[in-house]
Amino acid sequence: MPRSPLKLVPRLALVSALLLGAVPARAEDTAIHTIVAVATEGGCASALGYVVEVGERDKVREAAEQKLLEQFPTRKVSNHKDNDKKGKPLGRYLVVLSAGVTKGGCTGRAMGVGFGADEASAKKDAKKDLGKHFPFNDGALKVEHSKGY
Repeated sequence: MPRSPLKLVPRLALVSALLLGAVPARAEDTAIHTIVAVATEGGCASALGYVVEVGERDKVREAAEQKLLEQFPTRKVSNHKDNDKKGKPLGRYLVVLSAGVTKGGCTGRAMGVGFGADEASAKKDAKKDLGKHFPFNDGALKVEHSKGY
């Protein structure tokens, strides 16, 4: 029995889309990249702020870096983190925490970024990141960003 040309057209469109890469991205192909902008003066470091970029895995880091340059041109250090660590997904929930800096003679703000399957696990990861990048913080945590992607 001959095939109807009407049934063939959608199949050709699907094959063409697959070959051209025009298929919508799956959730696991979408990356979340964050960068914390840090200013340093003397022996003191303070977080200026952060940027978040969500998109295609191979383009998201560059887009985040461009956004960081526009928003924080005076930053000295950039702490990068994304939701994939050596091919292992860290989760699609993002939390950014901040706290005061307690190092003697320093003032400013500490910041940590975390990913997880839910808000609680992302917050735990953000606390760990905060302690890693800013060990001298007052522990009075403020949630700057909390969102599932």
